[in-house]
Amino acid sequence: MTVTIYWQEQPEFGPGWVSACICGDVDFFPSMSRLRQHLAFEFDDYELVEVTPDNWQELHDAGAFRHG
Repeated sequence: MTVTIYWQEQPEFGPGWVSACICGDVDFFPSMSRLRQHLAFEFDDYELVEVTPDNWQELHDAGAFRHG
């Protein structure tokens, strides 16, 4: 089963930093490659979906950020 991971850039943490919502928890990574490395270790199959100011409301309305 494919796990959907929502992620976004976190420039306030420094260049390249990202956050990702993984199984209901928000985790921070110093780069996309570190995020991908972590996900490859944790999941057999995953899909990354970038959250931006342009798509946040649409994802929210679709229930993307509900947990449980």
